[in-house]
Amino acid sequence: MYEDDNLLIESNNDYVYFYYKCQQIDEEIAQNMIDTRLKLFPFPHKGIIDTRNINWANMGALRVLSSDDAYKNFTATVVIVNSKVGKLLGNIYYRLVDAPFPTRLFTDIESSLIWLSKITKDPIPEFSFIKQTEEDFTINQN
Repeated sequence: MYEDDNLLIESNNDYVYFYYKCQQIDEEIAQNMIDTRLKLFPFPHKGIIDTRNINWANMGALRVLSSDDAYKNFTATVVIVNSKVGKLLGNIYYRLVDAPFPTRLFTDIESSLIWLSKITKDPIPEFSFIKQTEEDFTINQN
């Protein structure tokens, strides 16, 4: 497990769960997140990217997060967002830009892991931190 001010990462074989702790992302934070991921995981891996805590990102951050380095080493990803509108718009975006690997947005982690296991033909990965994150997120939403 890895943790800094903006990011918490847990891995299970070649599945990696990324929890964005920060509520706002600028270009510097986005680049640091990518640099950290590439340093820790310089090999092909599947990403579970939990962005539900984020409520703002500037244009510089969006450019960094859609750069070639942002996609490097991923073989498939799921992105967890906090709204159905965000899910819809994100899935449309990934269909239009022809993502370099299977990618889909979800509003809940369970559905995302089921989809990821179907496309990878692997068992559903287990993470200790996902359960805690789900419990905390549910409590904070109520």
